[in-house]
Amino acid sequence: MHSVSYKVRRFLFTALVIGGALAMLGGCSSSDDPTLPIGSWDDGFGNVYTITGTTISYTGEFEGTAYGYTGAIVYIDDSRFNGGDTSITDGGDTAVNPGHFAFQYTSVSDPSWGEVGKYNVFRWADGASENEKVMVQGGKYNEDFSVMVVFDSNAAARNGATNDAGFFAFASTVTRQ
Repeated sequence: MHSVSYKVRRFLFTALVIGGALAMLGGCSSSDDPTLPIGSWDDGFGNVYTITGTTISYTGEFEGTAYGYTGAIVYIDDSRFNGGDTSITDGGDTAVNPGHFAFQYTSVSDPSWGEVGKYNVFRWADGASENEKVMVQGGKYNEDFSVMVVFDSNAAARNGATNDAGFFAFASTVTRQ
């Protein structure tokens, strides 16, 4: 009986040690792990993206007139860009720690920023430092640049707003506020 008890204790101890080691390894994260860039991000020109776990807002001002949009985040993929793209913009370098989310507009300052109830895509990747990111909203306009091209569903936005379709011509380097 003594040897069975010893074997049980040894088994439990070994399981505890292995389980603890696995838990510690599973809890480790690398600074290279992509995550949703929660916070306020400034491009240095007075434009600010504010991202929570569930919303995005973009605000700016030009010659005394405020502009921007707000939206509800409806889909998140913090490990890649949508549409199979590997660069944040058309023709750009392969991004480090890319991610994207689809959002539904809840308010817009005017049609050149989107349409309430419609969907678009927002992308980000790591910048040059820990407090920098590269960010961009899908931005394709009609012929006279007065209306932002948007989508009827989150799936349509993720499939349609791509580099090949002309939605990501440029991106902004932003700094955490």
